[in-house]
Amino acid sequence: MLKVDNITVEKGSRRIFSSLNLHVKKGDHILINGPSGAGKSTLLKAMLMFEPISKGGILLRNEKVTAKTVDSYRHDIAYIGQKAPHYDGLVEEFLNLPFTFKANRDLTHPSTDTIEELCALFSFEKSPLKRNYNSLSGGEQQRVSIIQALLVDKPIYLLDEITASLDPRNTTKVVKHLCAMKEKTLLIVSHDVEWEESASRIVTIENGTLKEAE
Repeated sequence: MLKVDNITVEKGSRRIFSSLNLHVKKGDHILINGPSGAGKSTLLKAMLMFEPISKGGILLRNEKVTAKTVDSYRHDIAYIGQKAPHYDGLVEEFLNLPFTFKANRDLTHPSTDTIEELCALFSFEKSPLKRNYNSLSGGEQQRVSIIQALLVDKPIYLLDEITASLDPRNTTKVVKHLCAMKEKTLLIVSHDVEWEESASRIVTIENGTLKEAE
């Protein structure tokens, strides 16, 4: 489905990866391990084409992603970062924001019931929809960001330390819900043991190379 094909990524004089390969099948839930600074987050950003690739490339369904096809390629991907984005407005507006973008005009807008169900699932005892997003705690904002990504219902999810700011109870809820989505492809950067227990594959980046656990 998705292939990281022999990529080299450099930042200034530092080479982050050298000839790195990763073949991702549909429905894979891949945990990406490695020491701090190994380039785990950089790999996700390179897969989104947000980090320049000096050699090699990214292939989706056997087609190399180019400058002309990158927007279409990104349409299949949802990215969630470690820190929730800044937003000035209501939670309801934040959750509906992706559906206002021209690139997402083909997406089905979720019902209020669907949104409320996800909010309840991720430990909002009362509906947060009419609250100001900036009034939420960091953990609450992160859970809302995860809900937003789930609502757009993409086939591929790139998850960069998304449970780092969550308490153990909500970490378990997020991992359980996302890993139950067997039809979705997940690439996960995390140090939380729950992901390791639920991942279908584990790979490790160290010294610019990638190895898969046997």
